[in-house]
Amino acid sequence: LEGHHVTVIDQNPALINRVVNQYDVMGVAGNGASHSVQMEAGVDSADLFIAVAGTDELNMVCGISARRIGTKHVIARIRDPEYLMQTEFLREALGLSVIVNPELECAKEISRILRFPSAIRVDAFSKGSAEIIEHRILPDSKLDGMQLKDMVGSFSAKVLVGVVERGGEAIIPNGNFTLKAGDLISVTGASQELRKFFVAAGQYRKRVKNTMIMGGGRIAVHLTRLLMESGISVTIVEADRT
Repeated sequence: LEGHHVTVIDQNPALINRVVNQYDVMGVAGNGASHSVQMEAGVDSADLFIAVAGTDELNMVCGISARRIGTKHVIARIRDPEYLMQTEFLREALGLSVIVNPELECAKEISRILRFPSAIRVDAFSKGSAEIIEHRILPDSKLDGMQLKDMVGSFSAKVLVGVVERGGEAIIPNGNFTLKAGDLISVTGASQELRKFFVAAGQYRKRVKNTMIMGGGRIAVHLTRLLMESGISVTIVEADRT
């Protein structure tokens, strides 16, 4: 929080006191959707308003009010799957800068791990059109001893090795760089190109075809859709049939 002025709004005065004392921030007790409460908190001069109340609808109302009052940007947590298909509409209609859905982001992370089981870490960027995969080169890998300039011709995949970590040092490689066993490489590309690359390199473990999800909550709803789109069969175990 250093260098930032933060004000927390909540209806629970005890919670406000605890947060103020623990984090050295300003606090206002009241309804975050109230115009007078937002004005008391200084929302009209805020650079950013973050709505993370208990319900999606309250977060929407808080965001609309904050934008009307004058805050520059609004981030709202909206987690109901029914709103998923309306994300762009909600952003434009309500004037929200970013909509955050924690369960959807969790489902996306699980889905990425299942699609690339040999990866240490998978991150997406450019709205999911490209991904970065961290992969450790094993001693028996085809990548061991290969120069980067030979990689595209050998594997016929449009990917880029952006960073190589070796001996605790991060290296930005050029085409003459030679990979070695033990290197941790960060590979960037579209999902299909990355899959093609790892299959050709012999580093793609057996494809996940069937999954079982325990519990039918929001994460399960999002994850089921993502996995089925990837051609993975899903079975959900849930005590509540409704």
